[in-house]
Amino acid sequence: MSDIIEEYIKPLYMKVLHGNFVKEENEAFIETSNRACSELSDKDIQELLGRGWREAIVASWIVALRKESSFIKKMRENLIPSRCCFSGEFHLIALARINSEESQQVIIDYLEKYLPVGSNCYDQKWAYGALHLINPSLARKYDDDILWKQIEGGKEFGIMDRMKGIDKVRSVFDFIESNFNDLKQNQSLLDNA
Repeated sequence: MSDIIEEYIKPLYMKVLHGNFVKEENEAFIETSNRACSELSDKDIQELLGRGWREAIVASWIVALRKESSFIKKMRENLIPSRCCFSGEFHLIALARINSEESQQVIIDYLEKYLPVGSNCYDQKWAYGALHLINPSLARKYDDDILWKQIEGGKEFGIMDRMKGIDKVRSVFDFIESNFNDLKQNQSLLDNA
């Protein structure tokens, strides 16, 4: 596991965090992500999803690139109780990229648990953005501003901007489409080798 942390987690986690990679062209990031996609086993991914936030966001990034539905259950186990800071963003991206009935339900369950926002400012806007991008009609249920009010010490101090979630998720999807369009074809070739 220490080799995986050195080779993949350390070079990728800060770029994956909050989708920082969309702000710049980064050949090393793309190359390392491609290598991780082809070299990390399902067992490695499963183990990384069960570790700290750095490992979990990189594992979810790889799941998102691969569109691997076999990890939905593990991501749900991490996401719904909000076990780990930061990793929810890319659990949600991966679930949206998988875009199955099961993955959509995990996103809906997350929104049902953490809306209204109140004082629990977690990854709700990422969840909304993910659901809106893959199924806008389901996302409409969560359009009421009252669900997005932020409260601290019993006082309202603003509304979480769910539209930023749409923008973030869309920018991540666009980045993937622009830079990893042949990944699925390459993965298919590896699987058949």
